Amino acid sequence: MISSSGAESFDDQKEYGSLIDNTGAQFGISAAFTSKIGISLAVSPAYQINQYTYQSQFVWQDTENEANYLEFNHEHSQRLHYLSLPLLIRYTPLRKKFRPFVQIGLHYDRLLNAQKNVNTKGLDRASGSEVDFAFSTQSSDVSHLFIKSHFGLLAGGGFTYNLGTFILFFDGQYRYGMHTVTNAKNRFSGSRDIPGFGNVLDDVSLRNLQLSFGCYFPLKFLTKDFSPVIL
Repeated sequence: MISSSGAESFDDQKEYGSLIDNTGAQFGISAAFTSKIGISLAVSPAYQINQYTYQSQFVWQDTENEANYLEFNHEHSQRLHYLSLPLLIRYTPLRKKFRPFVQIGLHYDRLLNAQKNVNTKGLDRASGSEVDFAFSTQSSDVSHLFIKSHFGLLAGGGFTYNLGTFILFFDGQYRYGMHTVTNAKNRFSGSRDIPGFGNVLDDVSLRNLQLSFGCYFPLKFLTKDFSPVIL
């Protein structure tokens, strides 16, 4: 994990954050078209923010005096902003007010922009005394480091609850990205003018759990006897 070369040693391993550290957000609209046999087609275009974090470290050490060293610890946070276009097929076995459903589908996402934030802390023992230091958070647009299109599969379930004038719904999806979102051609073009920004991105595929709450407003059509029908 640590390799030495002359007066320097590097830890170039990345430690990625857990799911709880990588929470994102989304908002959008949803429409569902339901058949009488319980199969629905749903579309849910949304503005989506995906985030992932990792940590990296740089250490300089004097080979003649091991007590003299300089340590940088970088916390990297990438926020990817997408326009997401999912298409889902749902099956609802019950035709009651409370209707659980299962669903499968696919999604196509278009990158709007990507931002990177780096928090840097360190320890300096090379200047004659021990000094802890921290830089202010550095931010930069890194859209060129990621490809524009993202495609994946999804599966999950949820339920609806019919209140007459509107229908509440809860939707859970596991999204499985089918390819890396890193732009291999631009991998080494990150800024080296800002501490931590020269760190090269790995091949990253997005896997995430998405939870949504909302409500549907049913369309009402009049039958021949003028009674409302909620689809």
